[in-house]
Amino acid sequence: MIKNFSIPSLIIGLLITLTSTFVTYEFLKLKSKQQAFSDKSTLASIGYQVLEGMDYLIYDLRMKALGESTSQAPVILITVDDASIEQIGRWPWDRNIISQLIQNTLSQGVKVIGLDVIFSEPQTNPLAPYYLKQQLTTSQLPSQIEALLYPDNSLKKTIQNFRSQVVLGSFPDEGMASINAPFTDYCRNQAFSMAKSSMVMSPENISFVVIDNADPFESVDFSNLFNPIFEHLEQSYIKNELPKVFFKNIEQLLPQEISRLQILLNQNRMRYCQRWLSDKDEFIETSIKFFESIQDGPLASVEKAKRWSYFKNNIKIYPFNQYDSWTINHKDIQGEALYTASFAAHQDEDGKIRRLPLFFRTGNRLGLSFIPSLALQTYLAINPSYQAQVEIDIDPKNSEQKIITSVSIVDTSTNEIIQKIPVNNRGQILIKYSGSRNMFAYVPAKEILNNSDQMTIYQKLRPKGSHEFFVAQKTVNKKEFLKNKVALIGATATAVYDLRVTPFDKNYPGPETHLTALANLIEQNYLKSPPWEFKYLPYAIIVLGLLITLWLSYFGPLTGVIFLGFILSSLLTFDIYLYKNGSVFSLLFPFLLILILFISITLVKYFTEERKKRELRSTFSKYVSPSIVDEILSSPDNIELGGKKQNVSIFFSDVRGFTTISEKLDPHTLTQVLNRYLTPMTQIVFNNKGTLDKYMGDAVMAFFGAPLGFSDHPQMACQAALDSIKKLKLIQDEFQKEGLPLIDIGIGINTADVNVGNMGSDTVRSYTVMGDGVNLASRLEGINKEYGTRIVISEFTYELVKETFLCRELDWVKVKGKNKPVVIYELLGKKGENHLFEPFLNTYQNAIEQYHLSQFDFALSNLNQIIKEFPSDPVTGLYIERCTEYTQSPPPSDWDGVHTMKTK
Repeated sequence: MIKNFSIPSLIIGLLITLTSTFVTYEFLKLKSKQQAFSDKSTLASIGYQVLEGMDYLIYDLRMKALGESTSQAPVILITVDDASIEQIGRWPWDRNIISQLIQNTLSQGVKVIGLDVIFSEPQTNPLAPYYLKQQLTTSQLPSQIEALLYPDNSLKKTIQNFRSQVVLGSFPDEGMASINAPFTDYCRNQAFSMAKSSMVMSPENISFVVIDNADPFESVDFSNLFNPIFEHLEQSYIKNELPKVFFKNIEQLLPQEISRLQILLNQNRMRYCQRWLSDKDEFIETSIKFFESIQDGPLASVEKAKRWSYFKNNIKIYPFNQYDSWTINHKDIQGEALYTASFAAHQDEDGKIRRLPLFFRTGNRLGLSFIPSLALQTYLAINPSYQAQVEIDIDPKNSEQKIITSVSIVDTSTNEIIQKIPVNNRGQILIKYSGSRNMFAYVPAKEILNNSDQMTIYQKLRPKGSHEFFVAQKTVNKKEFLKNKVALIGATATAVYDLRVTPFDKNYPGPETHLTALANLIEQNYLKSPPWEFKYLPYAIIVLGLLITLWLSYFGPLTGVIFLGFILSSLLTFDIYLYKNGSVFSLLFPFLLILILFISITLVKYFTEERKKRELRSTFSKYVSPSIVDEILSSPDNIELGGKKQNVSIFFSDVRGFTTISEKLDPHTLTQVLNRYLTPMTQIVFNNKGTLDKYMGDAVMAFFGAPLGFSDHPQMACQAALDSIKKLKLIQDEFQKEGLPLIDIGIGINTADVNVGNMGSDTVRSYTVMGDGVNLASRLEGINKEYGTRIVISEFTYELVKETFLCRELDWVKVKGKNKPVVIYELLGKKGENHLFEPFLNTYQNAIEQYHLSQFDFALSNLNQIIKEFPSDPVTGLYIERCTEYTQSPPPSDWDGVHTMKTK
């Protein structure tokens, strides 16, 4: 049925459409650059993060909805699993075992092994120093004794023998990721090359190259400048700082300490690079003279005195961060490697792994500063003639910025381009997960190490006629199964905890993310943003928004729902088609546009209809007091569903064990008991300017500070609580005389900004409060049972009433349904009333503070003083139990003192 034309609806629809188009354009622009905000507290940054989180959610839902699938890539994961650790021993294993694992795997026909493990420290047998004293070299020892004494030698020989088939692992120090002035890259190049322990890339590895067309100073040899500077820094550090760190001379350092020293020296060089050519550079005159001495290249034509500043101002910015420090294998092992790669993972803002960087960098010197990922280097090792070529050039839209123009795999024997890998501007690919864990074959390490011709593997399979995958255990012929496979070795054992969060799984083994990316590379099966998304999606939003606005402005809600259903189904069909062809676009913005337009236009049309105040008064007077009706009529906002945000104090009280009491009484007596309790309690709320929200059986819910606002509503709520306890004692005396069951209550109070207003449906509404603050007040009421208290208030209420009322801190708790801890207090009474506990408050508070500082013995001493005076105080007794337990069995080192409530 056609409705009258709605001008307000049309205006709102046009505004929403234009705003959505602008937001879509800005979001896609930032997404395409993949650059983080320098200040994440700005409104733009927060908005982007919210939209990004929603976009991620739709991305994940899309993957889950389309379900798990199989991959035909010949890849397997050799797992350091719980069963292998139980049989072989605790992780990390002896390197003789690792060596044997590699040899056994390759001897069975596996093409290449990638290691998602690292051997950063030397491993020696405790008896090795004895043989050193005997001046016996490894060549004089029997091979078996040598292997036992020096397990690194065994692994070293294995890597040496199979260097073209083994990819070692490494990872950058995430804490050392830096965004520095781009010209400092040249300093970092030299610092990185001088740190022998950080030489990740072997000069013999030509399978990965970076072609940087935007580096005008590539030909300049900076080693003549930096080598003397770094040598001076090293000598100065060894002379002045080494004794402070190790408390000994360099000649006395142990092998592990020498490794540590190398790391510290490298960090010292990197710190110098941060201040190079700045006011803090102690060698700036040396650098200026170096630039003046250059005879060729682009600097030769620049006036000598201006060369160093010209250099600083003409370096382009890389689109991705660099890392100043790397953790790699021990030098004896690393020195034999042909291939080394990074197994670092990239987490999105929500902690999930959706992307994988194909390469990392430290500096900008080609052939040295760029390290491929484990997946990419393993893929290249499978095909020795393949070479990954990364081309970098100046961004045509920003002359100060570099961009990645292409990432190609080239067969160097034929110069044929095998594939172009779709990466974003940070060199990352979207991982196309097959499903949750075990989509690829898991081969326990113990199966490789045994001498049997058969082995057990684990892999998800889909039974015939079923739509779901299940982990199947299969026994296979070892040699036949492993032949021509590509393997990664990594830990999946729970104790090792190399678990990640992916769109499919909250506990996904880290090594399997690299295995999935490797399978994507082998099968050339990628996900990518369609090339038209940035250019055409904003226009599509305009057209879609105008179409929906016109339709909803003319037609009623039912017709609108049908129309929008058709559009949504069409969008989903289009999205599924794109996904199956390897493309994903931001479905978020069409969805948001449809949702916001439908809700907004429907609400505008609804609230523009005429309403009569007489009908409002007639309706609301049936269930609220006249003062509330007057407030509603004086402010039209109050009649809207959702009401308004207001700071109030929420009050919950509940009868303890009421279910048990009700079972003992007949219905008539039960009704009388309830009425005799609820009537005075309600009057107390009214006497303290409170608003009764509702009765929930034996429970009372009220709030203070609305609809008529007043600043001392927290005090009024607390006073109502104390008055309720006083009245309760009188009621208990009356019930005892009459032979009725005694009742007791618990009260919870919280002060918060909540939604206050007339909420409900068109036919039934209630003036109430809603929000997290309400839920917290309800939880606080229930907390009384755990602490043996009667009135519990939140820290938010306490801060407003502490000058008037006597309170004591109870605990730091995480209530059910909340992640952030809240400090809770027991309301004891009003100040100046000479409460019995008041003289002991300082002693009690000291005990609580000592408890949270893990000083349990001191806390017990103070608590024992209190319990002597108040032997029946349940709170003091509770903390004595906790401190006693923690004294005997201390909490973990990351214990934060927060108690998590398991019940409501």
